[in-house]
Amino acid sequence: MVEIRHTIKSEMGLHARPALEIVKESSNFKSSIYIKVKEKTVSCKDVMELMELILRGGDNLIITFEG
Repeated sequence: MVEIRHTIKSEMGLHARPALEIVKESSNFKSSIYIKVKEKTVSCKDVMELMELILRGGDNLIITFEG
């Protein structure tokens, strides 16, 4: 398992277009890829789950790769 810590730099946060790009890219891998913000963890392969996070500029997150 690999973890990467990241801070959202865009003032707009994570909106639909970049969320779709994340899903598109992560779907190319067999690995499970997750984003964790505070106590909520979601799959990077599901755009609806990503949008539910409501990520804003300055939010800290952990990206986890398994497999």
